Amino acid sequence: MSNNNKNNIDSEDNKEKYASSLGLKILIYSRLYLGKTVCDVLVSIVIFFIWLISKKERNISKNYLSVVNEYQKKKGIPLTKFSSLKHMLFYSRILTDRVDTFLSKSIPIDIDPSSMDDWATFQDYINQKQGCFLLFSHVGNIYVLPGIRNTYPKTLNTKVDIYMDVGRTPVFHNFMLDKNNTQNIFFHSTKNMNIKTGYDILSFLEQSHLILMGVDRIKDKNPKHIKKVTILDTPCYLSSAIFKIAQSSEAPIFFISCIKNKSSYTIYIKHYLESFSIEESFASFMQQLILKSPINWCNWFNFFQPTNM
Repeated sequence: MSNNNKNNIDSEDNKEKYASSLGLKILIYSRLYLGKTVCDVLVSIVIFFIWLISKKERNISKNYLSVVNEYQKKKGIPLTKFSSLKHMLFYSRILTDRVDTFLSKSIPIDIDPSSMDDWATFQDYINQKQGCFLLFSHVGNIYVLPGIRNTYPKTLNTKVDIYMDVGRTPVFHNFMLDKNNTQNIFFHSTKNMNIKTGYDILSFLEQSHLILMGVDRIKDKNPKHIKKVTILDTPCYLSSAIFKIAQSSEAPIFFISCIKNKSSYTIYIKHYLESFSIEESFASFMQQLILKSPINWCNWFNFFQPTNM
């Protein structure tokens, strides 16, 4: 890559970081001082203008829906219909819910009935002070998970280490750490994960922490670090590196997601058992969630676009 191209990418990256920080700061303080209704309206207006000017997000939404609809046609499932604008406005509600969670506002959360057995297994591990891996995708809104403390305070009254790209959202990151209900939640950047990261994770698990990591956003295109899977009969890629870290820890592994309903969230959780490939099992988990509520797709990344190997 030429120096000019690299400089252009760095410049665009810095602009995106600044825009993310500014947007999150406005979001946080509008919710704090203007209330939920005004905040919802402001965020919807911002998202509307992003929809107008951002061809990338519109195309991601349209491409995703076309993948869903093609699969539904093959299986004889009624077609899901929503515009890219409706999709992005739905996402705006998820953003304000995310802020509510970290402002200790009450968000109704329940457990999906089909997940009850795995949820009971998860509770048993927590009660035994056993560290666990929680793997998630950007289907739904995993960031409301700390809100479950309000509904099931005993269940998650433990330390949680969340690995995410905190570098892009420093304002939100620092803000969350200041809130009382996140005193047992620790954020770690995924930017420079290395051998030390693995040792840190093992140490956290030995201290009965929960490790929360996302696996559906690919930055490193090294074939050794990604795994090709099929979701909705479409090839896509997951981070095999994260799956390897989880499996090498020998800790219990759970797949988890928080799906937004009209005015509440439902938690779906699955205990991974080693009878099938972990990547394929997670892909199946993702597919089930997508088909339950296609509009809950919050991955504004070209997930269904083939990675350039």
